[in-house]
Amino acid sequence: MKLFINNKRIKFIHESKSLKKSEFDSFLYANHIDANQKYVGKILIYKCLDAQILAFLKLLETPAFEKVNSVSFITEDIEQTEKAIKTDFKIIKAAGGLVLKDDKILMINRLNTWDLPKGKLENDENNAIAAVREVEEECGVLAENRTKLCSTWHSYTHKDKRILKKTTWYLMSCLDDSNMNPQTEEGITEIKWMSVDEATLALTTSYKSIKYVLKKYKKKYLD
Repeated sequence: MKLFINNKRIKFIHESKSLKKSEFDSFLYANHIDANQKYVGKILIYKCLDAQILAFLKLLETPAFEKVNSVSFITEDIEQTEKAIKTDFKIIKAAGGLVLKDDKILMINRLNTWDLPKGKLENDENNAIAAVREVEEECGVLAENRTKLCSTWHSYTHKDKRILKKTTWYLMSCLDDSNMNPQTEEGITEIKWMSVDEATLALTTSYKSIKYVLKKYKKKYLD
């Protein structure tokens, strides 16, 4: 489960795994977290019950944790922890694509942030069909799926409800971009084909979940 809460990477580590403490900036026990203290960087939290993890995820939206980059929880049952998190949020499913044309990536600028095309599933639509549809609707680009790339989970609040969106990402090939045009009603103001280096730079200030998708593509196909 590649989870991002308030644009912060959340990881779950089994208690049997050995760790390098040098990779973290702070080490905390779950019952010693102080919401009035300012935390920064990468945090490792020991001995976490599911209820404590759920409470901490809510704290990530407070000023005390605004400078935190990632949080790793040591837990004895990762599968059970992920299940508990899913039941604590309303789940919405979405799909999107990393579209290639001559080794360039289709990028969109939505609300002044560079992003990849994606959107929610409609009714009983499956992920693969939804991903292709969203690319065409948001960009005017006809594409086809090559393979599933990865899935990400990220949170947001809508009408006082905590939402957890699961996005399934596909690696795609461009078939026709002759009608390429931004879907302005969705806040998209620009579409651009970028090299991998250009896309990496453009995503410097983007969402960590989107950075993860590009990183996954680079690691799997370019390294």
